[in-house]
Amino acid sequence: MFTSNNLIKIIKLGVYAALLAPLIYIPQTIFGTVFGKMIYFQIIIELALPFFIYLIIFYKDLRPKIDLLTKLILLFFGIIFISSIFGVDFSQSFWGEMSRMRGIFTLLHLLAFYFYIITVFRTKSDRKQLLFFVLLVGFVMAIFGFFERLYPQINIDKTTVKSSAAHRVMSTTGNSIFFAGLLLFMFFLSVYCFFIEEKRYRFAFLPLAAFFALIMFYTGTRAALVGFIAGIFFAVIYLFFKAPKKKKAVILVGFLLVVTLLAGILGLSKI
Repeated sequence: MFTSNNLIKIIKLGVYAALLAPLIYIPQTIFGTVFGKMIYFQIIIELALPFFIYLIIFYKDLRPKIDLLTKLILLFFGIIFISSIFGVDFSQSFWGEMSRMRGIFTLLHLLAFYFYIITVFRTKSDRKQLLFFVLLVGFVMAIFGFFERLYPQINIDKTTVKSSAAHRVMSTTGNSIFFAGLLLFMFFLSVYCFFIEEKRYRFAFLPLAAFFALIMFYTGTRAALVGFIAGIFFAVIYLFFKAPKKKKAVILVGFLLVVTLLAGILGLSKI
């Protein structure tokens, strides 16, 4: 009989392994930057599933709590399933296309992934470690993107290789737009970790956020840039009105520093 601690460790291992999916690239598969990633992700999720089922059956106190967010997610899946039944082709809706892997089958794996996380990552320390691991994966992808900018010939999509100045980096995603969206998320996640981390470590996240922003500009994706600027603008407004009077000046100074940083990044992105 498995102990709860052993089951939790196995499921956690599965979650961490699944988070490595963005780094996976299998050129031997069709649409290697998408299909290979999702096949890897689905296999990891399915390997962890028996242990998760065992955990929630025999350890009732560890069952996931069905809060409002979980209810809304389940409602979303219910709507997706019903709309697929009345759609043009239920088979395609369920399995999706290999070029995108967005069918119900994939969504069910993501739903299981969500339940794994809310079940075994219960403490603040667990959740912080998970966020740091996500940032680590993003950092590895950004490093690849940085060298891809310097040496476009290492790009995994050989059909889009251009000069260093014109090349839009895509790292292991195979799509500069997808990569920009991921980097945008990584930027704000780094900023969030700056606020939740202890003082002696927190400032390490600011250079990391700046690095993500720089690589995001290298993707040449205007939509991500608009979202980036809008996100910072509304975040500053929120912090300004929420903060006490003594800290409002600090926020304004910080905003000016961010603007200066953005100007510098825009300059570097043209190199």
